[in-house]
Amino acid sequence: MISTKYAPFDRDVLFDLGGLSPEEQSKAFAAFARQEIAIADAQNERALGRAVSYETIVDQRRGAALESVSPNGVILANFDLGSDVVEWIWAKLIARSPVLSGAFIKWMLVYADGVEVDGPESIPPDAQEIVILSAVPYARKIERGSSKQAPDGVFEALAAMAAQRYGNQARIRFSYRSPIGGGTPLDKWATGNAAKAGRKQRQQLSKNTRQPAIIIQFR
Repeated sequence: MISTKYAPFDRDVLFDLGGLSPEEQSKAFAAFARQEIAIADAQNERALGRAVSYETIVDQRRGAALESVSPNGVILANFDLGSDVVEWIWAKLIARSPVLSGAFIKWMLVYADGVEVDGPESIPPDAQEIVILSAVPYARKIERGSSKQAPDGVFEALAAMAAQRYGNQARIRFSYRSPIGGGTPLDKWATGNAAKAGRKQRQQLSKNTRQPAIIIQFR
């Protein structure tokens, strides 16, 4: 197995604007910032093998023109490097998942900081923890190798691969989490199964909903 690691391009720059008028300072500052952003953009693209989206913030104003910066202002360029991690994991999950009925993939859910989102593309850029799981009752059996299409399971093996690939960007691990919000095939099965447990119904319900998951925590 070949392991590749990279460090995203990230730096703060000090720029001397002494001897210029306020208007000249803003213009020079903007030109210099544009040059530095272009360097960072190229560096990130070389590291990732693809273009990386970014957002500029000028004096705390998102998307403002660089030339509008004040002489003593601040220009930030926030590159969305985290999306590459989640998108790679998502694509590999779909590719590794059994497809007998399609339900395993259909009920693949993504949570950003405890809130369900439509998919990797809907994750807020400032999210700190991402959880991905499949909300079908047989996900644990598949993880134990019950499917011929995924004899080594799905989530745990992929979490190890992702941690090796992206360990310098995020903490990626395998664990168990319960779906949030209800309305899944797992919830229906778990409730019916727990009803047979008598006094231990609540405990059994909690156990029934614990699903294999990949957890991504950005550093």
